[in-house]
Amino acid sequence: MIRLAWWVLPALLALTTLVYLPGIPGPSLLDDQNNLGLLAEVQAGRLGGAEYVLSSGDGGIARPIARLSFLVNWWLAGDDLRAFKAVNLALHLIGGLLVFTFVRQLARADRHLAGRDTTLALLVTATWLLAPLLVSTVLYTVQRMAQLSALLTLAGLCAYTAGRSRGRDWPIAVAFVLCWPLATLSKENGVLLPLLALLVEIWFFAGAARHQRFRRLLLGLTAIPAALVLARIAWDPAWLMAGYQERDFTLGERLLTQPRVLLDYLGNLVLAPGASPLGLLRDDVAPSTGLLEPAGTAAALLAWAALLALALASRSTPLAGAGFGVLFFVASHLLEAGVFPLELYFEHRNYLPAVGALFAAGVCVILLARRYRALAAGIALGLVLVMALLTAQRAWLWRSDLSLYQHAVHTHPRSARAWLGLAGVLLQSGRFESGRTALDRAQALLGPDARLAIALQELAAACVLDRPPPEITWQRVAGAGRIGADLHTVNALAWLGGAITSGECDVLDRQRLATILARLDVAPARGRAGRLRDSHLDTLRRALSAH
Repeated sequence: MIRLAWWVLPALLALTTLVYLPGIPGPSLLDDQNNLGLLAEVQAGRLGGAEYVLSSGDGGIARPIARLSFLVNWWLAGDDLRAFKAVNLALHLIGGLLVFTFVRQLARADRHLAGRDTTLALLVTATWLLAPLLVSTVLYTVQRMAQLSALLTLAGLCAYTAGRSRGRDWPIAVAFVLCWPLATLSKENGVLLPLLALLVEIWFFAGAARHQRFRRLLLGLTAIPAALVLARIAWDPAWLMAGYQERDFTLGERLLTQPRVLLDYLGNLVLAPGASPLGLLRDDVAPSTGLLEPAGTAAALLAWAALLALALASRSTPLAGAGFGVLFFVASHLLEAGVFPLELYFEHRNYLPAVGALFAAGVCVILLARRYRALAAGIALGLVLVMALLTAQRAWLWRSDLSLYQHAVHTHPRSARAWLGLAGVLLQSGRFESGRTALDRAQALLGPDARLAIALQELAAACVLDRPPPEITWQRVAGAGRIGADLHTVNALAWLGGAITSGECDVLDRQRLATILARLDVAPARGRAGRLRDSHLDTLRRALSAH
């Protein structure tokens, strides 16, 4: 069967490349500017390369490995965004090879999958490479951070599993001395490598009693980051809760919501790809405020309780691999589905967890093939083809910001961020009336608290269109009361500050704007959004005073 892989794997990589190619010319979005925008400062000599790599770009935790890759990308190809996206695609293909290696190692360690390791590895690799849920990870440039963290974690798992299978210690040392820190320095999710390796150890090497030292090692390594977080919270209890001041949900509501979100992820990966509307912008997810608000909250909790119970019970059965996949999926989500005040839903969080979900599905198909070979082959082929078609459709949408935002407001009409994004694109292209309508839709969804963000976007649009803003816009800015730290205000400040800094804003009365901003209260805010707000506000004020 390994000879078959030499033919099928290159074909899968080629198919994945063809499917993704339409999205390579796509736009820069959201956090791209905060992370890539400083590269122009490096090129101009106003910022050192080391300073860029070691900073976070948004005031958060540095991710130097990912940022170093952006810097090298810039040195080699300049500001051509296609080159950045092409590297992301290349990393995705490398990820496919790592998935193949890891799944084949696991299957060879499972006696119930004997002789089916290559077939299973090819199936899981195909579905992972072509999973439509992962498109926004590959084509959203800044998510190279998630890619690198996941790929280095996979490399570490491959090294650990190889070392355990062959009785050699040096691959295990490579996993934790090299891969673990590199994965964590790409994005914080890499810290989960010891936990995932512990899961592999317990599930596939439990019979090796003489190797208890490996389990003790992994428990110790898993406990280190957990202890550091607990110590940080004990030292400053407000540290964790400060981020929730910027959210419209509480810690309890986030924890209640995540089972629904994880179930949605899982369904889109293995049951019916695209069953719920896919999309980069998912600020329309309503937080769970109780077990029955919304009604699906309790159902999701019961579903996960049942899934986890079945996964744990499967360990000594032919479905052990499927149980492992479910546990791997959940464990990989622990950081971003836990207590930290992150947004409720983002597709890119599934880049590594998808391996577990698709491994579980693949095991079920392989076991089904023992009795119903034709049916299992049909399911596998149908799943791969459906995924390829849906991924091609999504990649095509990523060809331009207009097509992306138009699709976003169509599939997620209650996403204020989607309407604001569409408004920005329309306004910058000179379609003022359509852009104004989109801003009105965003205002209706966001309520009065978004008055300043909407008004600032109108001022920025006036700059781009070289068209004096109406008096009502000035009144909205002046009547805002305070400058919040919500994401919409932060983005509007960044857009307007960029327009004025570039000298494209002759139509604005800069003195009037500076006076109004000086009169507005700046809402106190901690955390990433507060730091970004203050940074963009300082930039805007300096630009206004310079003129």
